[in-house]
Amino acid sequence: MRWLASSILVWSIFVLLSSACYILIGITPLTAWGIFIITALGGWYSIKKVSEWLPVPEKSSAAPVPSQKIFVWPLCAIAVLDAVILALLFGARTDANIQTPWIETPRITFILFGIATVLLLAVAARIKKSFFLGALIVFHFFLVFGTGVITFKHSFGYDPFIHQAAEKYIVDHGQITPLQPFYIGQYAPIAVLHITTHIPLAQLDRFLLPIFASILFPLMLMAL
Repeated sequence: MRWLASSILVWSIFVLLSSACYILIGITPLTAWGIFIITALGGWYSIKKVSEWLPVPEKSSAAPVPSQKIFVWPLCAIAVLDAVILALLFGARTDANIQTPWIETPRITFILFGIATVLLLAVAARIKKSFFLGALIVFHFFLVFGTGVITFKHSFGYDPFIHQAAEKYIVDHGQITPLQPFYIGQYAPIAVLHITTHIPLAQLDRFLLPIFASILFPLMLMAL
């Protein structure tokens, strides 16, 4: 619950600061680094406060959890299955005008994904805390949310080209005038991340949402 609340809070601070800066003075290298630093400091303070606000979970008197060593091979099997699925998705990449990425995806992908999901659920039901398990869960969700950006070489439709052109203009000129409220929550944060990290705009535009969803969604499920 703490990681979920902290993640949402830090990202909200970043998006609000980026959007406000874009409207008021524009996105420049100076303002981008200012947003980055303020978000980092505000995020650190927010995480600290969230830890104080949320109650500490009581220790359960349930039966002891089995040693995690017995789950090493199932976890390795999940990792291998997900790696094979990722390779199959990259092998199915296309620039054809198709309605869904599943048309080009081999049928064996669905079988492997089903097996990996069952194993993941079985292990997750027995292990409560494991960094490797958490990383596998995030990667497994990314195979779902990131299928489109992996399979389509360029984009699905023409919308991404419009968004990337707008983001490039903001990086070069600070603002798009006349100012409009549309897509500010997407354009401003991506422009800031591009300036501070030098990650290409096209990759940020394509992968930011799938990666963020792959991290946030498991945290939401864990908080239930």
